[in-house]
Amino acid sequence: MVFKNKIEDFAITPKVEDKIQHLNICDICECKEKEINCTSRHLTHHFENSFWPSIPLELVTFENNSIVHLKRFPNVTISKLILRHNRISKIDDNAFQEIQNLSQLDLSHNQLTSSILLPTVFTLHINDIMVIVKHIIDIWELVTVRIWHGQSSG
Repeated sequence: MVFKNKIEDFAITPKVEDKIQHLNICDICECKEKEINCTSRHLTHHFENSFWPSIPLELVTFENNSIVHLKRFPNVTISKLILRHNRISKIDDNAFQEIQNLSQLDLSHNQLTSSILLPTVFTLHINDIMVIVKHIIDIWELVTVRIWHGQSSG
């Protein structure tokens, strides 16, 4: 089954936006097999409190949305997480800690600065590190992190 919706399809106002986060992610995004596609859905959050599929996911993309603040992701298994082309300027400590088996993370084309990218942001759980960016990332399987095209901090 494939779902293709946008936040605007539900006539959501800012007052009830918090309630959206408790929906099944597949009520808003396109879910098929081992992928979730939330591209260009006018999202301002990443469903941190929503129901996610329990199967391992190969690809989850939130590309081309209006996400500003990344909170802690739920306990899910994701190989590749795409968050490029948003307005991300804040990432909570340990935001990615509960994601299992993450090997690629794309944060390019956001409003990130070096002060945001502290080691605690990239702490992960149940991952086998292959590459470590010295003094920036403390993780165990993340192979690729793309964070270019952010904003300079001065």
